[in-house]
Parts: sequence; structure tokens; C-alpha cells
Amino acid sequence: MKYLIIFGLFIGLVNYSVGQTVLADNETFQETFTTAELEDLQLLFDFFNSSMCSQQNSDDLNACYTEFFNRMEKTIESKNFELDIPIDQQKEVYQAFRDSTFYRIWSFGETQEYNFHDSIPLQGVFKTVFFAHGDKYMEFLRRTADDYEIIAFYYDSILAEGGLIGPGLFASVLIDHDKYNLEDIRLRFIVAIHYLTLNDQYNRAEKKK
Repeated sequence: MKYLIIFGLFIGLVNYSVGQTVLADNETFQETFTTAELEDLQLLFDFFNSSMCSQQNSDDLNACYTEFFNRMEKTIESKNFELDIPIDQQKEVYQAFRDSTFYRIWSFGETQEYNFHDSIPLQGVFKTVFFAHGDKYMEFLRRTADDYEIIAFYYDSILAEGGLIGPGLFASVLIDHDKYNLEDIRLRFIVAIHYLTLNDQYNRAEKKK
């Protein structure tokens, strides 16, 4: 049923997901997540790849990641961080999940938004996502960190920030993207979750107070 729900998300983008490596074929994924959770995470991963490649003029996944990284890096100069990932469709993928899968990655918290342009005042308190401490995605990062120094830095940064993507980690992924081995599906998945998390944080806009 859930595949019928999200079928419309990928109409016109099928070429980008055909032939991708399946998450469940990787040993680290197998050791960390259940079969049902991996089915859900595959939907999310395919959604990110499809959304990203739809912004590029290529149907080659590695080329899409390279162009995406280049586009993100340019935001440092322009200061216009725009992911162009449709948040409504991202939420539809969440809705297609089994109840627990979302919480294997994220928890909900609160963030305060200020009007920095005018230096005042508090704009409100908003619902936001952050990485769930002690849950399966953090375990997945820890296991992958055994093989990559850059992921060890990523994992340690998330722990230090209490599950948030801090300014240092945000800048690191933008600038040091060439250290992410795109041939490894684990690192492509980490990149996907990183930017989907930011996309959710920037676009959820659910005010609590």
C-alpha cells in the first residue's frame, strides 16, 4: 500500500532510481536496521536521489552528487542556501513509513527563531527535528565511522551538538565534500540524510508558541 502512496512522487524520475545499489545489500545496513526499516529507508534514499538529480542535467547518480555538492558549495559565497527539495513530498515519504522508522533517525524538539536582520525579537518557538540519541541511525554512523575519518568527525560532531547539525559540521560538509567516497552507498546515504534533515529543519514551519 505504501508503495502506491508514494508512486506519484517518482513519476518522471524513474530513470534516476533504476539500477541504484540497494541499501539492504550492504552489510552495515543489514547489521543496523530491520528488513522493514530498510524498505522505508530505501524509499527515503530514492526520494533524495530523485529530487537531487531532477535539478541536474544528468541521469548518472555520481554526477548528480558531484553537481549537487558544487551547487551547495556556491551557497557559501551567495549566502542563499536553497536545497530545492520539495518538503511536502518529503513528508509524504514519512507518511508511507511504518510507525517506528522515522524515530530510528530523528526525534522532535524545539528551536527558537530570531529576526537577526533587526537584531530583535524572538519570532517564535518552532517544532524541529534532530538526530535521535542512542537510536539506530547514530549506531549506523558509529559503525561507518570505523572506516572513514570524515564520518568519525561527523559522528562526534553530532554527539557534541546533542543531535543537531552545528555550524562547524554544516560548513564541513559543504567544504570537504570531496572527502566523501561516493562509491560507498553508506556515505551517499549519510549525505542524503544530512540534507533531508536540513531541508526539514528549514521548511517544516510548525510553530509551537
